Amino acid sequence: MKAVSVWSNGYKSALSNDRGHSVVVDLPTEQNGTNTGATALELCVMSLAGCITTIFKTVADKRKFNYKGFRVELEADKPKDALTVTALKGKMEIVTDASQQEAETALRLTLNKACPVGVIFENAGIKLDWTLTVKRA
Repeated sequence: MKAVSVWSNGYKSALSNDRGHSVVVDLPTEQNGTNTGATALELCVMSLAGCITTIFKTVADKRKFNYKGFRVELEADKPKDALTVTALKGKMEIVTDASQQEAETALRLTLNKACPVGVIFENAGIKLDWTLTVKRA
């Protein structure tokens, strides 16, 4: 796994990996950026949301848990005096015919045992408080 960042101008940089994917990071205009991309910290939170949906699919397949939709919305708390995120709140919504308990079990397995980005946040002491709403398919 490889990551490269190339500064462009101001606070804008282009990030890439060794598989041909790229994304731009920048600061918002109120922080003297040009708002041409998410901040690096926002990308971290976005990565966690993406990791949850990706790894949930893996867990669901292994458990033969069927679903038709899954949405993860994360809100990160970053107090003005803090250097980084200090807490996360997650609202998850899944469309399935399975029970609330089955859905929560699959999500717990995803969050507690399988999501590598979640492990990074956990090791940093950043707790994710979450709720899961089950909607019928």
